[in-house]
Amino acid sequence: MTGNPSFIPGLTLNREFFAEIVRPLLAAHYPQLHYAAGRLDHGSEVLGFDTPTSTDHDWGPRLQLFVAEKDEPLIPELRALFDTRIPPSFRGYATHFGEPSWHHVTLTTPERFFQNYLGCVPSPNVAPQQWLTLSEQKLATIRSGELCHDDLALDAYRALIRYYPEDVWLYLMASQWMKIGQEEPFVGRCHQVGDDLGARIIAARLVHTAMHMCFLLTRTYAPYSKWFGTGFANLPGISPVKQALSRAISTADQDERESSLCEAYELLAAMHNALGVTPPLDTATRPFYSRPFVVIDGGRFARTIQDVISDPDIRRLPLIGSVNQLSSTVDYLENDALLQRSRVFYEAHDDEY
Repeated sequence: MTGNPSFIPGLTLNREFFAEIVRPLLAAHYPQLHYAAGRLDHGSEVLGFDTPTSTDHDWGPRLQLFVAEKDEPLIPELRALFDTRIPPSFRGYATHFGEPSWHHVTLTTPERFFQNYLGCVPSPNVAPQQWLTLSEQKLATIRSGELCHDDLALDAYRALIRYYPEDVWLYLMASQWMKIGQEEPFVGRCHQVGDDLGARIIAARLVHTAMHMCFLLTRTYAPYSKWFGTGFANLPGISPVKQALSRAISTADQDERESSLCEAYELLAAMHNALGVTPPLDTATRPFYSRPFVVIDGGRFARTIQDVISDPDIRRLPLIGSVNQLSSTVDYLENDALLQRSRVFYEAHDDEY
């Protein structure tokens, strides 16, 4: 950073950097070039969640420049042009940063970007097993990012992965309800035997599970952990769920914890019914067998959703969910090679389930 410039949200800074610096250079030196430009990759600014704190390292004008495959041989020339002609600062922010100093105009093709960043090139033929091993936090940036210029119909690629296909989405929701059903009585049971810490841990996990369910119910990709709560708060119509979950996570009283979780479950159940993807289900909570715990019985939602999945290969999958429901480990969800190997989870034969 040079001096102490006023904060400019990253996508705005990148848009202005393209309009005033990059586009004129391309118009002057490569007037016939067809290209796309914008930001679809990682970063708080791509999600629209950046603040002045974001500027304390590796901050400045960034841009992805996409060229057609036939023009890929031009990339070294374009890189050399930007190396020599991009000014040292823009809007008070350094354009060259890091060691060694370099600008952050990255050059690639659409196909190479999607393959390297996401692990596949979007198409109507992406298999369910591949969808289930795509990193949701990367899908989130591709959806929320911005293109300043698009001669290459890059938005057509983005439209293909705007959200999960219907049957994959139903499977993810069924798996998420199953996660609720598997743990919802344990909060009370832990408290009953004097394990308050255990009760709090499971309650916190159920709150996270319910929050992720809201992303699914609103057909929105969830961002990574730093922005998970912020993204959740921005979802449409979830304020009552947020209030109930906030009470569940903050209270020290077990009765209030249980009632708050149950309130959230009933709200999620009503949101499910509003989707109309299954016959309406009873949204009321109920006792867990003869024990003094109240649950929604998430398993009945899971099984009902599973029954309406039309693809038999998806319907027969065990309700373990996608890689994003199996793990939150960054080094896993950011490693395309590991994610691709995880397809084996979804390719077993019937007799192995």
